[in-house]
Amino acid sequence: MLPIGDVAGQEDASQTKKRNNKKVKSSGPLPVKPWEHIDHVLMNLPASALQFLDCFSGLIQKRYWKGSLPWIHCYCFIRSSETEESILCEAQNKLNAKIAEPIFHRVRDVAPNKAMFCLSFRLPVECLKEETEDHI
Repeated sequence: MLPIGDVAGQEDASQTKKRNNKKVKSSGPLPVKPWEHIDHVLMNLPASALQFLDCFSGLIQKRYWKGSLPWIHCYCFIRSSETEESILCEAQNKLNAKIAEPIFHRVRDVAPNKAMFCLSFRLPVECLKEETEDHI
């Protein structure tokens, strides 16, 4: 049998533990902000970045967007058998939109017949979600 002092000490410790484990109540969800604070999106996986461009189609609702659309910087590899036009065509197919004024920047050579480029462009307006479209 334990002395009474030890049992009381155990109860105090368990009560303290319960007090410390209480969930901290937050002041509620953060307010929804318009997307205008996004200026640039860097897609820095050159082997697969082009494959993820389709995520921008319908991502942003047109009614919530204020200001100019963000710059997309998509890193990619271009082999000696490929052209900038073929990469641009692939990017436009993924976006389902025409890219106006694309900028190609040569980053570095990664192999004798392969170079890393960065394709930069403003997100096309056609990628914005209209109010009438359903949310999936």
